[in-house]
Amino acid sequence: MLENATQRLRALEPEDVDILLLWENDSNHWWLGGSITPFSRATLLKFATGDHDLYRDRQLRFMLDHKNAQGDWHTVGAIDVYDFDVRNLRAGIGVIVDNKERRKGHASVGLDL
Repeated sequence: MLENATQRLRALEPEDVDILLLWENDSNHWWLGGSITPFSRATLLKFATGDHDLYRDRQLRFMLDHKNAQGDWHTVGAIDVYDFDVRNLRAGIGVIVDNKERRKGHASVGLDL
């Protein structure tokens, strides 16, 4: 896990499916990732419980968590690494931050981790 005092990047867990359903099925975001249809809970659960290998799949999703003033962690976004190309040392990066958590610096800190 990559983390600092207030932010962390962690692996995708089955418990993340509910928030992924909201983000992935928001048609306002589809132009960013190429989706044209909604995802089912079953599809996202299969993705969340699958074996993820950056070198094999050429992509990896991290969940971005923030620690609030009470010391509790809550998920505020996700960072995707995609089109990973080890030979040419490059990859695409996709970031989504929950609507109510935007403009608070979460994406910037997450990318710094």
